[in-house]
Amino acid sequence: MRIVAICVAATVAAGCGGHRYYNVTPDSTRAIREQRAAAAAAEAANGSPVESLGAYMAKVRELQAGVRPTPPSKLATLETSDPALVAALLESTLAPTPDSLRGVAEEYRRLKVFDKGHDYLTRALALAPKDARVRDGLARLWRDAGMPSLAIGDAHRAVFYAPNSAAAHNTLGTVLQALGQRAGARREYERAASLDSLAAYAHNNICYSLVLEGDGAMAVQACRRALSLDPKSAVTLNNAGLAYALTGDEAASRASFAAAGTAAAAQFNNGIVQLASRQWDEASRSFLDALAADPTMHEAGVRARQAQSMRKDKP
Repeated sequence: MRIVAICVAATVAAGCGGHRYYNVTPDSTRAIREQRAAAAAAEAANGSPVESLGAYMAKVRELQAGVRPTPPSKLATLETSDPALVAALLESTLAPTPDSLRGVAEEYRRLKVFDKGHDYLTRALALAPKDARVRDGLARLWRDAGMPSLAIGDAHRAVFYAPNSAAAHNTLGTVLQALGQRAGARREYERAASLDSLAAYAHNNICYSLVLEGDGAMAVQACRRALSLDPKSAVTLNNAGLAYALTGDEAASRASFAAAGTAAAAQFNNGIVQLASRQWDEASRSFLDALAADPTMHEAGVRARQAQSMRKDKP
């Protein structure tokens, strides 16, 4: 069975675009490219990826023109009701170190408040410009904000400052994948797995990259390795479901989707596999079953209508 890779939901594949809080105009994009080229030339001359303060501030100023700030009302709610964010903010207030500031940024990234996350990472970077974890945090923030082209520089710098960090290599891989550079992404995932034998996330990413390449058998092996390290990972179980579908093992695919989460999510993922393999009637039924299990899953209704509209005419 031939599966077409479809980016549909966070439960199916990490790396799909999410909410975006920044917008970059063509003019600012061109300016950033020019600044990046100048920075690259400076790096080549200096033999290190240290970005000049002037170039960095110029890039930030260009971006600020397109930033859509998070509404104050939303921030006020999050900063008093989210326990992890509250704790991180308190720690950074009592001891504003690169680690504590980065911790706040991570919580804001989790909550998709990218502008505030960037503010805290900028503060951390001012204290420790060569801190690989801060650079890695910036790369993840730009990636999750839907702008991997701005993430790639910091992802490379994180690897430069911490060449033996599995996490840094993994982040670089995710950015390369978002940019469509699948071969380079897989090399970074494999490097991460070699650096940390317990890095389930790296094997999961290898699995998903193989799914994108259509290599079901190898993808299944990679997902099995990831699940041996983290048996309850919903993301890996979903990717394993896609991998099994590529090999034609529909029973294993359904079982993997079912183990990943709710009945609605399992039926939705089954529908995606069936839709990709042109099983229009089966896909429509799966999406309708997902909607029946979770009436708030509006995307299931949209997909059901899509499947119905693509059915071949029957006599």
